[in-house]
Amino acid sequence: MLIYPVKLIVLPLTGINEVGLLKVPGSFESVQRAPTGEYETEEPLTVSVGEVVVIEARRNRQNDLCSFSLSPNVYSKIVVDSVSAGTNAIWFRLVANPNCGFRSLAPGLPKN
Repeated sequence: MLIYPVKLIVLPLTGINEVGLLKVPGSFESVQRAPTGEYETEEPLTVSVGEVVVIEARRNRQNDLCSFSLSPNVYSKIVVDSVSAGTNAIWFRLVANPNCGFRSLAPGLPKN
């Protein structure tokens, strides 16, 4: 299956900020921190059921609290658990850390 960066499916004049994708090794539970590195913003990622993708989204629009942070990015992780072609359904899990610049994706209160 393919996961597309938002800029490939939304018109550029809509004000959507850049979103990057990065496939990471390990299980959903084992990914505790968003890695540094190059996140894909120009091409879709091919992933299989069970593969984990970390999402880096820029949140530094005018009057956004993240514009005053050291890092304007927020991080999430997603894994597709199963796909049912017969019912057009996708089951997935997602964890998001809405704190500007925090890379922790561990359960509980976020840590930098």
